[in-house]
Amino acid sequence: MGRRAVERWNRARARKALLVIGVPILSGMLIGLILTEPNPSVAGEPPSERDTAAAYDGAAAPDPAAAGDDREPRAANAAVEAAEPRAGDAPDGNADQQAQGRPSITPEALRPILGPLALKGSGPAVPGIRTYDDRFARTEQARYDDYVKVEQDRQGAFLLGHHYGGLISRLMWSIRTSAPIGPSSPPENVSAYARGRRIVRRYLEWSKRNGYSIPPHNNTGMADIEALYVLEGDEDALTHIHVAAMSATTDRYGYLQFRNPKSDARQVAVALQAFMAAHRLGIPFERSRANNNIGFDAELGSWLAAARRQIGWVRDNGVKADGAIPSPSHGGHEAYLFNALLATRLLEWCANIEWDPEVFGLAQRIMDHLIDARKPALPALGYQSNSPQAATDLAAFYIWPSLVLWQETGDPKYRDFAIQNIGASSTAYIDQMKQWNQIYSTLGQGAEALLARVSWR
Repeated sequence: MGRRAVERWNRARARKALLVIGVPILSGMLIGLILTEPNPSVAGEPPSERDTAAAYDGAAAPDPAAAGDDREPRAANAAVEAAEPRAGDAPDGNADQQAQGRPSITPEALRPILGPLALKGSGPAVPGIRTYDDRFARTEQARYDDYVKVEQDRQGAFLLGHHYGGLISRLMWSIRTSAPIGPSSPPENVSAYARGRRIVRRYLEWSKRNGYSIPPHNNTGMADIEALYVLEGDEDALTHIHVAAMSATTDRYGYLQFRNPKSDARQVAVALQAFMAAHRLGIPFERSRANNNIGFDAELGSWLAAARRQIGWVRDNGVKADGAIPSPSHGGHEAYLFNALLATRLLEWCANIEWDPEVFGLAQRIMDHLIDARKPALPALGYQSNSPQAATDLAAFYIWPSLVLWQETGDPKYRDFAIQNIGASSTAYIDQMKQWNQIYSTLGQGAEALLARVSWR
């Protein structure tokens, strides 16, 4: 979808957009005025780890940025409050029979980035979805206001606004509410899309100053960057993806092969996402002139060849027979959200690059293991396999891959797991940017479309 197509898409929805987004934005502004910010205990990485952990071969450490990582999040209330179904909707038992065959409303060029989407409120009634959406509408402006306060912070606090993406959540919301997107979107005081665009552009300024060489723990918002290029032709976005993909073609220290003490599944997920984006955008398989210092293995021949090699390392070194992925950087324990993130990237490969039963089977094995790891007394998985408490602010990571597996296999256990995590997400702690992004920037907004059987591929 080029810029003209975006303009047509925007004009067709402009009138409805003003009605749909007006109330949420006003509500968000009021919440921003009265919100009292708590101070949860979210540990940041010590500088020694921040400069080395998850850095691809040859990547220079970026300037100081106290952006934090995904260590044990604040434990949320263990009791998940099931939201009431929306009035007039069919009973939950018939949810998987509703609206079968409905087309996705995602613009075609954004489909590989966002997956299928449906208009807000048009999908089946399941516990938690209404609350999940209502909380977005109430808190989005406040989280943006939090970002603006630290936008020029020299220690890098602004990076939390881009953690797993500051644009993608607002882009999905805009599409689901028929609000304008792209260059002709209204200004930031009106448009959620414009607010997200400001966040990702600030991130790209920082990336450019560092030669676009960013370690994966600060590079989880790749979907933001690809979407910005697709919609607005941002050249810094394209260069960022090029360098990210280039840096993952070499692995002398074994980060991407699960052989380094600081390896984890997130690094692999970011690498696969960069390879797929570079392929989709037609970036030449060559060294970027923007960075001559990081490694590049030209002998691989293509981004897809690099991705296939990476998937082979996942198969051979990462995923165990029972679906577990022990994480060296977490002392051999599993970081459950990173496992789900990797499963999502594998499923995106099957949806957008090529159907491969083996790759699909890897993703399914990972998710089966996560489902088996549930503790009945907790509303969601913990952060790590040895965590005693639920991490509901990470529950949205499990929604999309679970519903994809449900669509593909028909096994209700995947739908049940997704619905459990929708409920957990709807009560999660979201009063800071990091946790808010984890809930809304990880494709959970695609649940209505997937539950309505809008095809995932």
